[in-house]
Amino acid sequence: MSIKIMSMLWDTRGHFTSTEKSILLKIADSAAEDGTNAYPGAGKIAACCELGRRTVFENLENIYKKKVLKKRNRIKAGRMTSNMYSFDLKLLQWMVDNPVDKPCKTQGKL
Repeated sequence: MSIKIMSMLWDTRGHFTSTEKSILLKIADSAAEDGTNAYPGAGKIAACCELGRRTVFENLENIYKKKVLKKRNRIKAGRMTSNMYSFDLKLLQWMVDNPVDKPCKTQGKL
């Protein structure tokens, strides 16, 4: 579990939809601190994020276009298994430093 990446994802503003962010947080939950070695299956991502598998795949395609997440196919015993994901930490840090929306800060009491 990468608390560092999860924290960075929470601090991005306006770069991801809420669904994309939820998926990224689940993947970060499986990642090493350096952003590598994350390989949750689409079914697990869907179940944890309360989404359909098709929604997961559609949103992953949008995330790949933003280049913050890379995937590599994994093969075990000649069969395709879950993808291996890795985060581009430099790009993610840039997104934190360059928000599209205003920061989420609470002023006073709720």
